[in-house]
Amino acid sequence: MAEDRRALLSIGVFFIIVVVAILLYEVKVYTDWTLMFPLVLALFGIWLLGLAAMQASNPQKYARGAFSTMSMG
Repeated sequence: MAEDRRALLSIGVFFIIVVVAILLYEVKVYTDWTLMFPLVLALFGIWLLGLAAMQASNPQKYARGAFSTMSMG
């Protein structure tokens, strides 16, 4: 049950990150639209690091380990 909530939360965070990247482009923080993709990847990697920290505090028996989640970030 907790994995379903985390997956849904991760999808929501991904959409928020995409919106933030688009808004930063519209405000002219960066001028090349191709920089949007690395920015999304970097911010989502930071989210995965935070997700690994949340997972380390409450490990589950047969779930992916926190170190594995952190290495994806």
